[in-house]
Amino acid sequence: MKIFKRLLLIFSIFFVVLIALAIILPIVYKKEILAKTKEEINKNVRAKVDFDGIDLSLFSHFPNFTFKLNDYSVVGIDDFEGVPLAKGESFAFTVDLWTLINRKGPFQIKSIYMEKPDINVLVRKDGRANYDITIPTDERIKEEAATTDYSSFAGELQKYAIHQANLVYDDRSMDFYMGIKDMNHSGKGNFTIDVFDLVTHTDMAELTVKYGGISYLKKAKVDYDAIFNIDQKNSKYTFKDNVLTLNALQLKTDGFVQLKGNDIGMDLDFSTPQSDFKDLWSM
Repeated sequence: MKIFKRLLLIFSIFFVVLIALAIILPIVYKKEILAKTKEEINKNVRAKVDFDGIDLSLFSHFPNFTFKLNDYSVVGIDDFEGVPLAKGESFAFTVDLWTLINRKGPFQIKSIYMEKPDINVLVRKDGRANYDITIPTDERIKEEAATTDYSSFAGELQKYAIHQANLVYDDRSMDFYMGIKDMNHSGKGNFTIDVFDLVTHTDMAELTVKYGGISYLKKAKVDYDAIFNIDQKNSKYTFKDNVLTLNALQLKTDGFVQLKGNDIGMDLDFSTPQSDFKDLWSM
């Protein structure tokens, strides 16, 4: 009986300490994480990045620490002055709690979540694109060497999710347009190793595709479950179990795509399981 009481006491103390840490840690580390986030953004992009506030929590994805930017926006400068690239309700990522407490290395990002993002990609006729906002690697290396021994964040990604996204891709150099409304997409895989399976799900309320003045898809409904084998070292992406549904038409893809320098190698085979010719008219 005494042993039980001691165990109960120890558990109670542990629980109280855990709750206290969950409340105190967001307050203690809020300024530090905010400063590192702004530093990392400004160090890597040429654009106007803004957000209204941040939320920190140990409860949302325990035991990882959750950091969320609210009402963020990314707007172009120079040639794309005032042209919006992205905005959204929230952008969140989880950080390994131990790397936050240890402070001897970069924060390890475990997962990323986006709520209601609106993304607007514009490519002009001369090929200039509003998404080309990253600072060249050589410039970034010089800046990092002068300020710190390591990056503030390190990728240990295992999961990501995008909810209710809208996307416009307007490439005027190719006369190509793609519009997506109300897209949900999620992926899960161990990005920390060279070869792994990425399990994904995607659904879209509307997909519109135009090329050369011809409309190929108009407000098509999309549902896509797919598993990809990712070989990061060799830049090879193999299609495994996957089914793409466009309105009533089902498509299956087998094969792979591989990036080799400036070249793209591929061996793909498409089939239509459980689909009739009449399903083509649903497009």
